[in-house]
Amino acid sequence: MVYKHLRVKAEPNWTDHEISILTALYQRGVPVKKIARRLKRRSPRAVMVKMCRHRKRVRSDPDINRAVFLLQTAFDAGLTPGRAIQKIRASGAFPKLKEEAIL
Repeated sequence: MVYKHLRVKAEPNWTDHEISILTALYQRGVPVKKIARRLKRRSPRAVMVKMCRHRKRVRSDPDINRAVFLLQTAFDAGLTPGRAIQKIRASGAFPKLKEEAIL
């Protein structure tokens, strides 16, 4: 809204590539200032705001929460990541995803 009144061109929306870089670097523990430098067009504040909003969206998704719970349970049982995913697929915990993949 401010950009409209100042007649300044707003930054374009975040691309999927930028979000994937942001997520990967954030998960590795890279400081926000270094992430912003890597993205070049983004300020440190913009990176912080985007990560906060992205994190909220991910945490509120019930499918992601269910997948995280199942993976954590499998890891606690001593399974390797590959074996855990095989077991989750075999259990039919995500039949909705299988139907969408066929379409």
